[in-house]
Amino acid sequence: MSRGSRNTSKKADRPFDKTVLGHARHIADQYRIILEREPGGFTARSIEMPNVIVHGSSPNQCEKKAREALRIAVATMLEQRRTPPMSVNKRSAQVNVRLTAEEKLLLTETAKREGFKGLSDFIRHLALAHTRRRSA
Repeated sequence: MSRGSRNTSKKADRPFDKTVLGHARHIADQYRIILEREPGGFTARSIEMPNVIVHGSSPNQCEKKAREALRIAVATMLEQRRTPPMSVNKRSAQVNVRLTAEEKLLLTETAKREGFKGLSDFIRHLALAHTRRRSA
């Protein structure tokens, strides 16, 4: 191997410094994640870092994998002395929906069966997916 072709960068499989990783976790955990259902599972990406894309079999698994991938991406940027993107607005608006007891039970059971953390995530997912399909 010629001298010019040697890789002089740090080893990629080493652990991050705990301080860097803690800072990365704080930043990345504020990022918004978009989940989309696909054949065979879900895909997640972040508004702030759209090139970080992961796949998972359930919404919860997909979100966990996305959080971990975002933390690694942000930690890498911090180690390279680059500034990671700031978080887009957090959810601050609230919408109240009145349901019958039967409707709530049906939606809650379906949300659990589909792997969502809770009813709010399930309803948000359905509403946004429907809106995206209609506007496409």
